[in-house]
Amino acid sequence: IHLILATQKPSGVVNDQIWSNSKFKLCLKVQNKEDSNEVLKSPLAAEIREPGRAYLQVGNNEIFQLFQSAYSGAPAQFDTLGNSRKFKLSKVNLCGRREIFFEQKPKSLDASATQLDAVVEYVKDYCEKKGIERLPNICLPPLPENIGIPEKVYERKEKGIVIPIGFYDDPSRQFQGEYSIDLMQGNIFILGSSQYGKTTLLQTMIKQIAVNYSPSEVCIYILDFASMFLKNFSNLKHVGGVITAFDDEKIKNFMKMIQESMDLRRETFSKLGVTSYSSYVEAGYKDFPNIIIFLENLTAFKELRGNLEDAFLNICRDGLSLGITVVITNSQAGGIGFRYLTNFATRMTFTCNNTMDYSAVFDRCKVTPKEVPGRTVIEINKTFY
Repeated sequence: IHLILATQKPSGVVNDQIWSNSKFKLCLKVQNKEDSNEVLKSPLAAEIREPGRAYLQVGNNEIFQLFQSAYSGAPAQFDTLGNSRKFKLSKVNLCGRREIFFEQKPKSLDASATQLDAVVEYVKDYCEKKGIERLPNICLPPLPENIGIPEKVYERKEKGIVIPIGFYDDPSRQFQGEYSIDLMQGNIFILGSSQYGKTTLLQTMIKQIAVNYSPSEVCIYILDFASMFLKNFSNLKHVGGVITAFDDEKIKNFMKMIQESMDLRRETFSKLGVTSYSSYVEAGYKDFPNIIIFLENLTAFKELRGNLEDAFLNICRDGLSLGITVVITNSQAGGIGFRYLTNFATRMTFTCNNTMDYSAVFDRCKVTPKEVPGRTVIEINKTFY
């Protein structure tokens, strides 16, 4: 059974093929006689004045009648004399005072509820009581605001240091998939205002590394110039050290150690005839672990350790080919400059106070995250999610 329901201007929509294959035609008020003729082959629908009034046509004028649709928007009326009556049970103490120990109130909707609301609520309760399962939605539900880390062992990839860190939503394809990053493929830059989840994301990354890889495969160094909450990982076997803003000597020794490690790896790779750390791993060598450097709050690092900025920038630029990956977080994009951003292939943005920060990180990005902790914008194959 095909039905044509016309409520707006149908010109050009109802062609002869659609009209001949439709047995029922229902036409409400339309603008002019031409629109009515297109649906009913009669101009009468253009003369309708009352809301909900329509002309119903079955077949080729087998039935042609004036029709009035029912109105479901009237206020709902509930039977207070039914099984759910309102009453109270009280007990009288020795002093003669009444104390209510049970009270029953009839279940009702909001005072502004319509008859349609009442019917939907009744059918919903009936289906729940009878155990009737709900049909699947045509659209996937939105991402929840809290997503726990699945307690499962992930399948190891043959190449790279791949860790899952969350889920991404692709409404256009009706797909929600797990989002993973390969720490050997590029440095990572994370931008976002305070209290939106940057530190939590670093914790998630460190935990995923520790669960899926051994200390001989991945070595972690943490430079915490923010809340110093990442010091909790100092006893982890994978962590070579945690440096805060007040550790003057440790930061100097760390930069010297990383530079010496880079020089040693260059010399070793040259002797072995490999051009990069990925080629070194593919050749079957395992002497050098992959080094991951986490820097929390780049702006504070530049302000407090400006004399080490050039050396750190050199690590960001040349370290990736030597098996050294840098993960940086910051609360603002201003002042970072392209010297840093050009060295970060993977970029993520949490909620930013300044909307211009999104454009500074992503070129021509029209997607902005909701103000929900943990919600970010990522780029996959030049598409933003």
